[in-house]
Amino acid sequence: MTILLAEGTSVVFLNGIGYKNGKGQVKYDVKVGAKGTIKRAKLTDGRAFYDIELTFGKTLTNQTIVEDVEADMIIPSRTDIIRSVEEFPKKPKKNRPWRKFDDSLLEKFAIANGIEWKKNDNPKVNRMFLVKALDDSGLDAPVDEEELNQRCG
Repeated sequence: MTILLAEGTSVVFLNGIGYKNGKGQVKYDVKVGAKGTIKRAKLTDGRAFYDIELTFGKTLTNQTIVEDVEADMIIPSRTDIIRSVEEFPKKPKKNRPWRKFDDSLLEKFAIANGIEWKKNDNPKVNRMFLVKALDDSGLDAPVDEEELNQRCG
């Protein structure tokens, strides 16, 4: 016995629904994860079919209603689990005071203070490793170049 989902039920597509074009290429009309609301439910030969209005996702032809979707292509969505998000939390920027100094000065300072870093032939990668080593050293960053030169010895 097939049970029909009620009209107005929110659903999520478990499978992509596609078709073949004239060249035999498979083209998808609705992708997996698209969401919608059942507008009409019907039984045909003991199988459940639904007309679904998309609320998230779109078809290639920009239609909002997808007709004759088989029951095994969808599942009711749990709105208590999936909640819309107004704004994603922002990751705080790290305070990286070493970045304002020239590479040669940073290397001079690191050598003078016995800080080791993984040296690399690529100048950008070398700088990244050097700044990371200075951040991890626990030393307070100098305020300006003059203080940096003084602390180099």
